[in-house]
Amino acid sequence: MTAKIKLNSASGGGSFSLQAPSSSSNNRVITLPDIADGTLVTSQSTLDATKLSGALPAISGANLTGISSDFVKLSNVASTTSVDSIVFQSLDTATYKAFRFVFAALPVTDGADLNFRFMSGSNVAQASNYSWAIMGVSGDSSHYETMLTNTTTTRIHNGAGNADTEGWRTIIDIVPQTTNDFDYGNNFVSWAGNRRDSSGNYRWESGSSYYKNDSDTDGFNLAASSGQFNKYSYTLYGVKR
Repeated sequence: MTAKIKLNSASGGGSFSLQAPSSSSNNRVITLPDIADGTLVTSQSTLDATKLSGALPAISGANLTGISSDFVKLSNVASTTSVDSIVFQSLDTATYKAFRFVFAALPVTDGADLNFRFMSGSNVAQASNYSWAIMGVSGDSSHYETMLTNTTTTRIHNGAGNADTEGWRTIIDIVPQTTNDFDYGNNFVSWAGNRRDSSGNYRWESGSSYYKNDSDTDGFNLAASSGQFNKYSYTLYGVKR
């Protein structure tokens, strides 16, 4: 008796069969790789009709075309130790075109703003060339806008309270400029998030900023406008070129 599993195509035009060897002494075990749902992609060259007409080829890592993500987690931190600022310097801008920063923090000083600057190596870029704008919503329908040009820093979010349920929660997209970019081509930031102010009021805010300086950057600095960060957590992702 022939032992075979046969799967017919949905349209009825063909089938796929998996058949056991004819000899009981000729045993084969096929072990599928342990990978997450949705990530198994076999190459056409490995599973073409010619190869499947005979013996099933051995399945190994070499036979699989994996999906290499262009969105890579680079760092993940959660801390209750107070710090003056969050600093990333000398990031791999040759590999990564942009960075996404998922951030939450509680300031030590009640009502402090959240500020951003680019970095070049260990140097903070603080020339008066930041231009930024914030749009926010308070209550059900009230809104507000703030815009400044030629400042020494970018304000990411306005003042947050320092109670346990207050602070900032935001996602920041950062695109530094490198030698591969045209002059003044990048050094821009955009973000969206929320804060709870000193009275516990919820405020949604988004904005963008441009560092109008023709210089290469490879990092960034986040700090409160006064005082330290009390509690904070973040995840930094790189977006490949």
